[in-house]
Parts: sequence; C-alpha cells; structure tokens
Amino acid sequence: MGVISISDLVNRPYFVYIVGEMGSGKTTFLDLLDAYQVWLGNLGLEDNIFFTFTEPLPEKKLWDRYKECKNSQIRDPSIYMAQSHFAKQKRTIIDKAAGLEGERKPGFYFVDRSLQEDFYVFAKGLENLFTGKTYARYVEETEPVLNSLPSPDLVVRLRVERPEVSQKRVEGRGWGEKLPLSRYHKMAEDYQRYIDPWIEHIEVPVISIRTDLPQFDFDTAAGQSYFLWTFLAGIRSATDSLGQPFWKLPYTPLPQEKIMVAKQ
Repeated sequence: MGVISISDLVNRPYFVYIVGEMGSGKTTFLDLLDAYQVWLGNLGLEDNIFFTFTEPLPEKKLWDRYKECKNSQIRDPSIYMAQSHFAKQKRTIIDKAAGLEGERKPGFYFVDRSLQEDFYVFAKGLENLFTGKTYARYVEETEPVLNSLPSPDLVVRLRVERPEVSQKRVEGRGWGEKLPLSRYHKMAEDYQRYIDPWIEHIEVPVISIRTDLPQFDFDTAAGQSYFLWTFLAGIRSATDSLGQPFWKLPYTPLPQEKIMVAKQ
C-alpha cells in the first residue's frame, strides 16, 4: 500500500477518547493500530506522526493504588493520582490535541481511558474505601481538572452488554486476582449511568462498537481484523461529519504477522 501522506488524511489534530469498560477492547484496539503501521511506512510508536497514544494506569493497578492510599492512610489520594494519569492526559490534551495553531502536526491523538472514567466509575465505585472527608476532598480537587479540559473531537465508545465476556477477557490477561462478576455488572451500570450521559452532553461524533458480539473474538486474527475495520468505517463517517473527509481505503485483511498482537 505504501506510505500515505498526512495531508491526504486530516488537516489538523484530532483528539480522541477511547472509552469502555474493562475487557471491552481498549488495549487491543490500540495494539492493532500500532501493529498496522504499514500505513505509515512501519513507523514505531515513538516516531509515529499520525497516531499518538497516552498510556494510563491499568485498571488493576488503579484499584491497587486506591487501596494503597487507604491502607497507608495517605491523606489525599487525588494528589497521588494527579501526579500520574491526570498529569499525563492533561499534557496530551492541551499540549498536543489542543496545541497552538501550527505547532502540532495533523493526526489522531488517542487517550486510552478518559479521566472521566477514572473519576465517575473507578474512584466513585471505590468510594467505600475512603472516609467521607477523603472522598469529598478527592471530588473537590478533581472536578476542576475535568472542567479545565477541552472536549474531544471524537469518542470511540467500546460497549459490552454481557459482563461475563469482560470478565473472561480480563482474567485472560493473567492478573492473578479474579474480580467477581458482580464487579463487572456494577461497572457496566456505572458506564450507562455516568459515562454515556456525559458523552451525549459534550455533543461530539461517537463511534459506538459493541465488542462482546461473536465476530469480535480478540483471540483470532479474523476477530481482530473485523474490530479494526469496524473502527475505520466509523472514523471515516465521523470525520466526514466533522467536515474533514477521511481517506478512501479499500478493505484489506491485516497481515497475519501483524494481527495477533494482543496475545504477545
């Protein structure tokens, strides 16, 4: 296929949230984009001029951090979090996706799991780990951070309506600690209660993909290929609605040596 010029794709930076429950495929999705660098001449992530990623604290470690805060009686867990995930995402959002005109190269700037998910789902779901005053302090210091960030240009919403699928995928990562199915049900409810209304409120194009359907079997090359090309169909439509047509790209199966990235 050869190298595709950025000028043929988009003419400005696009800031994209990847939003979804644990096990919905956020990491798999970004791994697939990374693996298919043949579009851009096999550039590595550190040199990639089109896709830019932030790496958040994984959900398992996020929960562990909150527990550490509680067990060690750290006074303010919001400061603990702000030094990692918050600070990194804010740099990406403001410095890259919303940078000064002419200073940022056109492309898609992906954020894997939004700060809103950390705040409304993970921290809120663990509220019982904190004292009332500690959680109130967390809310007080975190909400201004969220309110200071510009809205994304695009949201990729990965949905799972069968929490047992999420549980199976997460356990396949080899975390060691198995989370009860009730935790996944609660997470799905929290996403519907807090995250989906927030996405609707910001009024940006949304690519919604239900990833617990049989065709999205991440353990197979066909399933991963279907996942990626479903996204590409959506992003082409979304960028059309933003007034910036995406490129005319025919369906081409992913190379077998590139595809099985999630299991490596």
